[in-house]
Amino acid sequence: MSKQQLDQFVTQVIMPYDNFMPNSSQDLLGVSNVIDHKRYVEAVSSRCFSSTLLEDPMIYEPNFVIIKPNGETRVNATAPADQIRAAGFEARGKGTTIFIHGFTQSYPSSDWLRKTRALFEKHALVSRHNLIIMDWGSSSHGSYSQVAARVSAMGSFLANFLMKLVNELGADRMGIHLIGHSLGAHLAGFAGKRMRPRIGRITALDPAGPCFGKFFSNSPMDRLSPDDAYEVDVYHYDDGFLGLPGQIGQFDVFVNGGSSQPGCKDNIYSLFNALVTVVFRRNRVLSESHTRSTEVATSQLSLTGCQQVAYECRDFQAFINGECGKCDEQNNQCFFMGFPHQYADPDAHMFPLRTAFPGKRYFILTGSNELFCAHHYQLLIRFEPTPEMASQAKRNKWRLQVELTNDSDGRTNFTATNLMAPNIFSYLLLTEARPMRIIGANIKVIASDNSLVPLQPAPAPSENLQQMKPTSGVRISSMEINFMSHVNPIARRTMSSRLCPTLGNNLIGNNFESMNSISDSTFNALDTELSMIECISR
Repeated sequence: MSKQQLDQFVTQVIMPYDNFMPNSSQDLLGVSNVIDHKRYVEAVSSRCFSSTLLEDPMIYEPNFVIIKPNGETRVNATAPADQIRAAGFEARGKGTTIFIHGFTQSYPSSDWLRKTRALFEKHALVSRHNLIIMDWGSSSHGSYSQVAARVSAMGSFLANFLMKLVNELGADRMGIHLIGHSLGAHLAGFAGKRMRPRIGRITALDPAGPCFGKFFSNSPMDRLSPDDAYEVDVYHYDDGFLGLPGQIGQFDVFVNGGSSQPGCKDNIYSLFNALVTVVFRRNRVLSESHTRSTEVATSQLSLTGCQQVAYECRDFQAFINGECGKCDEQNNQCFFMGFPHQYADPDAHMFPLRTAFPGKRYFILTGSNELFCAHHYQLLIRFEPTPEMASQAKRNKWRLQVELTNDSDGRTNFTATNLMAPNIFSYLLLTEARPMRIIGANIKVIASDNSLVPLQPAPAPSENLQQMKPTSGVRISSMEINFMSHVNPIARRTMSSRLCPTLGNNLIGNNFESMNSISDSTFNALDTELSMIECISR
């Protein structure tokens, strides 16, 4: 495009993005978004390893690939609205999802973008949804510092394109969802900064760290930030290497802790390759953990019905210890990280946008199978809260050997050691098999010297706990099993259960409190193994 054509295209030059107030409601409808690219290139070059020659962004104009049931059509970023409509974009009653690749990638050579398109077609979503792939491959290759310096200009192109979809073609602004990987996540953020009112959602798949907060400036104006859309959700996979650590969205999900991924070969050799790629013009996969984010996002979860639901927790260690497994009816303590294209019946798995509870840290573990699916259960084993019990458990470093039985008579064994409260042991159980309701358990308590601790169920209300002797044995009152891997609260409750102690095949006690705890038990015999079955509230 010549300078004369560019002057005719640009109806108004918007202020550089760093002059925008993040929460501004300034209406920019009808404004063509072209930023001060020179200023941004200079800023990135000065903080990103090496100098970068100033470039004309029009040289690297990206394409947008509009996917339709009968094929695909490419349009330039500066294409007029009529051409976009002719390519197959339909605004009425449809949402719009735009996928954005990262460093050294392009379409159709990018494997995850091809898989994404295949899932849309397999699940017949293309006819019901606007699927667009932003191909900025002409800019994404070269040294990392050069490519990083182009990201803001690419965001300007995307913002221009979005403005045409909204203002001229009637697209629903809140129905726009940008999904970007690595540098593509920041690209989406730069586009979102230029859109006021804001678009609906940005999903960042392991946003790039170098030059965007790691080692250099961490200003929200220079990277993806929580105000770039109504909902900004960030999935961390490689914070320890190429990803961007910390909370940078409204909802930050740390997958397997977020630092590295199991089974990925990220080592000192990978670091050397990354440095070579950043400084020189080398195009290669830098980190398997970094790439894992796209693999999880394109896993076909319909094959197992798996739902990837992350849970709010103070840190990753507390999560894997089983201390965080409850979510209220409004799902304020959990976050569903699936996408419509991963399911054959997306309407049954989706959840509305949320902005009322931003700024939280969520955690989830993935499975080792090709779908990365792992169903989560939180187990809470409650003892009677006597001072003797608490001191014994802490002093003797108790560990609980547990055998669970599900409703198909399958059995699972594990050892719980985490004492999350003076009278509660917690455990996070994972299974890659089809989830089952847990209806029974056998428990042994083992002290640090490997001796078995005598057990008995909870006392009757008439018993005086303070008159109990230490030799009377430890009392277990209940086991709570919380199924975690579903976005629907009703489904979670249906798959959850509560177990109470038994005497032989009979449940101890005939009356139950509202929380299904044991009452009116007269069982006082000691044993080294306790059986439990599901107890039902009256």
